[in-house]
Amino acid sequence: MPTYEVNSPDGKTYKVNAPEGSTEQDAISYVQREFYGPKEVSMPANKEGFGEALNREVRDIPRQLGLTARYGIEGVGGTLDMLASPFRAGLNAILPNKPGGGPAIQGNTGEAIANAIGLPSPRTKIENISSEISKMLAGGAGLLGASRIASSLPGITGKVAGLLAQNPAQQLQSAVGAGAAGGYVKETGGNPLSQTLAAVAGGVAAPLGMSAVKAIPQAAKGAVEFLAPGMAAKPQNLDQVDITISNLLKPSGVAIGDLSASVRNQLREDVASAMKSGGQLDYAALRRLADYRMTGATPTRATVTLDPADITRQKNAAKFGINSADPKLQQLGQIENANNRALIGRMNDLGGTPEDSIAAAGKVMGVLDRQNTAAKKNISDLYTAAREAAGRDIPLDRESFVLDAYGRLAKENKGAFLPAEVQRLLESIRAGTIKVGDQAMPTPFTIDTIDNLKTVLSNAAMSKDGNTRSAVRLVRDALDDIKVAPQGRNVGGNQVADPALLEQMQNRATGMSKEALDAFDAARKANRQWMSIVDRVPALQAVREGVEPDKFVNDFIIGSGTKASVMDAAKLKSMVSNSPEAMQAIRGQIISHLKSKALGGASDEVGNISQSNLNRAMQSIGDRKLALFFSKGEVEQIKAIARVASYEQVQPRGSAVNNSNTAGAALATLFDKLANSPLLGKIPLAPQIAGNVSASLTARKALNAPSATVIPKQSMGASPFLLPALAGSGLLAE
Repeated sequence: MPTYEVNSPDGKTYKVNAPEGSTEQDAISYVQREFYGPKEVSMPANKEGFGEALNREVRDIPRQLGLTARYGIEGVGGTLDMLASPFRAGLNAILPNKPGGGPAIQGNTGEAIANAIGLPSPRTKIENISSEISKMLAGGAGLLGASRIASSLPGITGKVAGLLAQNPAQQLQSAVGAGAAGGYVKETGGNPLSQTLAAVAGGVAAPLGMSAVKAIPQAAKGAVEFLAPGMAAKPQNLDQVDITISNLLKPSGVAIGDLSASVRNQLREDVASAMKSGGQLDYAALRRLADYRMTGATPTRATVTLDPADITRQKNAAKFGINSADPKLQQLGQIENANNRALIGRMNDLGGTPEDSIAAAGKVMGVLDRQNTAAKKNISDLYTAAREAAGRDIPLDRESFVLDAYGRLAKENKGAFLPAEVQRLLESIRAGTIKVGDQAMPTPFTIDTIDNLKTVLSNAAMSKDGNTRSAVRLVRDALDDIKVAPQGRNVGGNQVADPALLEQMQNRATGMSKEALDAFDAARKANRQWMSIVDRVPALQAVREGVEPDKFVNDFIIGSGTKASVMDAAKLKSMVSNSPEAMQAIRGQIISHLKSKALGGASDEVGNISQSNLNRAMQSIGDRKLALFFSKGEVEQIKAIARVASYEQVQPRGSAVNNSNTAGAALATLFDKLANSPLLGKIPLAPQIAGNVSASLTARKALNAPSATVIPKQSMGASPFLLPALAGSGLLAE
């Protein structure tokens, strides 16, 4: 079974045990698919090959053996030098110094022996420090051995040797600590005095440190299970914690990599803590705990389990505590208030800087209006180019246009819904005159009159009646397909002609060159393409027709009507997606709408989130529309906010929360009076005892939320026939 190392986007390195035949890319794909979604994972940089590393280590074996021998000889020699120092000092006192200076008999016997037989010397700082540790260890072991042998001697010599031979393990630990500390100070530039002081400190600290380490092996193991992202850590196995979190998030389509680093680490701590209990995990409770981590709210036992008994005790304790003057007892009530503020704050984070609907609509409408203006200018320029190519105004075929318009209306059965002003306009175009008073005025029908005609049609299309809008659209479609009016005599008959002859005949019929006709067709095509976009995007139509900004947001973004459907919202997004300002304006309006519904229109400072109002508002907008403007992780955060609001306020069937608050107020007043009673104050510790009774109703158990994610083991409970008085006293004690 091959094992591959995979680097994750959050800085962790996994060891993945892959099935036989799997490749490195298979391992990368597995980790990316299960935990990080679209975020890329990779293999660590190439390291030294195993064979190369083995060759290097084999080549270095003789040197390491030689260094080990040197350390041992120097360590034992140092001990012998220490024991012989009185004799050496006496001989040096009577013998002349060496020619170069210095005493006749030197110490460092072990070093001299090692040099004489050609053993290698340490080269690096690490080897020098290891040398000091090994020499101290060898010397200490030699001294212990000699002391054990000498402990059998009679008299004071044996007693002293026996003392020196006691606690050999601690003595060796002390020797290692002294050697390491002294060697490190020496290699980092310390003078002999500093080396000595460091060696003494290291010799004392090492045994104490070893005792402390022995007391916390499990803590040390837990500390290295999950290292912070970015730290230089050795690869860790892909363990059950991340797999559990991935399974929790999978129904929502969110991967671990979609969460922020702080949320990921907090969830890992929660799941690891729950797993240590050894009990069966409650996945529903874990999912609720994950919701709290994603929103930044504080979970409690009751809101994680949703158990009626837990909710009853916790809610009543919160009411009791908040009625008390003791800040410690108010903790649960303050947590409920802080969670309400946290949910509001997280919504503000998602929506960005708040702005009113008119300002937001102006940003979105501005993008649409600029696109419409640019398209109209392009179409106008193309018609101008056609006119210039013809060298004159291009007369349009008014008769064929009017007949085409009426034909389209008849085919769709919309003629009866055509506005009267549009019908009069069609008749005046066909007649070529318009009556002004008693005088008939000629009506030109050229490219210059098209924009005016489109304005009339646009105004008529603002009708709220769908049939009327459809009738006007059919007339406009006929206008988009308008033809150039023939000039002079038309060519008739059914004779066959080659393309060149047909082109010449068409040019003679219209009195225009091919260049001018091509330019006119290009203008018509551009107009037709843009109007097809306008027809598909209701928000763009509204901008062209002059919609009021205060209605735009409700009609085309957060509303539930036909203009704000998911499909229409997607079309709006396609028009403004290149404008970060417009996209953020839409996001902000969606969040502002949700928050306004949740708070009932109240401000952030005084509003309380209503989970029912928030959930209804979210259902009205829908997950699909949210997904258009928010990332997958952000949508899950919005939904988590709604769920946490529900957890905070739910009172399931079977719970007995004292919503009237009378009992909580009475009990709090009673305990406050007991704690401050002058009579009880004369009894030693009486106020403290009363306070402790009150404190028993606070949040210690409630705040241990991770423990609530483990399904409790069933145990034999008390008899169901307990007297009511006993049951009541038990509830009070709880």
